[in-house]
Amino acid sequence: MKTLRSFFLLLLLIVTENISAQNVQTKDSTKSREEVVNETKPKFRGGDEREFIKWLYFNIKLPYEISSNGITGVSLVSFMVDSTGKVVDISVVKSLHSELDKVLIETIRKSPKWKPGLINNKRVNVRYILPFTVKYK
Repeated sequence: MKTLRSFFLLLLLIVTENISAQNVQTKDSTKSREEVVNETKPKFRGGDEREFIKWLYFNIKLPYEISSNGITGVSLVSFMVDSTGKVVDISVVKSLHSELDKVLIETIRKSPKWKPGLINNKRVNVRYILPFTVKYK
C-alpha cells in the first residue's frame, strides 16, 4: 500500500472568497459605508490546508480496483468545515471511480476536528473542494 501512495498526488483548492471590505447599507441613510471584514481560514492541527493534505495522504487506503486497472484522472470531493470545526456535508463533485469516491468520503469523514474559520471573530462554515489526482509514473 505504501508503494501505491508514491503514485498519487493530492492537491487542495480552497473555495472561499477573500473579503477585504463590503458595502453595507445603513438604516439612516441611503449612502453606503465601507466596513472592514476580518477573515481567518479554518486551521487543521495548528497548520493550514497542507496539514490536512498530509493527514489525508497518510490515512487513505486506496482501492485495489484503482491500481490494478491503471485508472488515472481526478476526483473532486467537496466538504464543509462547520462553525464547530467538524467536517460535514461531504460529497463527490466529479467522480473518477465509485470505489475511490467511497474511500475518499470515508477518509475525510474521519478527519479530526479543525479550528473553525472566523469572520469578524464569529465562527463560520467554510466549504472546500479537494481535487484528488491519480497518476501513474
